[in-house]
Amino acid sequence: MFEELKEQYRQSLPDKISAIKILLQDIRAAKPDAEAQLRQIAHTLHGSGATFGYPEISSAAKEVEYATTEDFLKLLANLTRVLVSIESTQVGGSAKAATPAVAKKSLLPILVAEDDDLMVSLIRQQLLSDGLRVEYVNNGAAAVGAIQRHKFSLLILDVQMPIMDGFEALSRIRVKNDKDQLPVIMLTGLRSENDVARGYELGANDYITKPFDPEALLAKVKAVLKIG
Repeated sequence: MFEELKEQYRQSLPDKISAIKILLQDIRAAKPDAEAQLRQIAHTLHGSGATFGYPEISSAAKEVEYATTEDFLKLLANLTRVLVSIESTQVGGSAKAATPAVAKKSLLPILVAEDDDLMVSLIRQQLLSDGLRVEYVNNGAAAVGAIQRHKFSLLILDVQMPIMDGFEALSRIRVKNDKDQLPVIMLTGLRSENDVARGYELGANDYITKPFDPEALLAKVKAVLKIG
């Protein structure tokens, strides 16, 4: 299953490449926010590349995300070359289907709040493989609403989402749900000391930065839920 998701990720790269090319034209036309949007794309690729088995994407994207203005276009050109190289490589073989795990029926479902569909698929695959039940939403406001209506054993929460970001969602959730009632693991590309500190201050039980190892995430989930 992971190889299938890795291939889907590779096939999604042309959209990223096209977006980069369009925004490069916007930079040349001196349009505002074009560089910021490119840095946001780089931030997303930094968080997802190694997670899906492409560490070279994460490395090149990280350089763009934190580049000085002087080096920005040069490093962006390098990232584009990396993306084109990987996108044009045909991945062969097929993944073996994983043996379904016995569901842990005593646990309430885990809620995943993440706006990247492939990332959701990867997280769901890893949790389902251990018999954990998973539901998901694609923005912070939907996460708050779901928790108001239903009970969950754990929330895995991204930060950079539309409508309402993860920090705001966590702040609202903690008004009525403390860390024991609803554990929260933040899973995000934001990795500065200030971002990590903010997550814990708002009530996160744990904070994992992207790119991440899916097996390490499962280990964190089991530790928070106190299951073997």
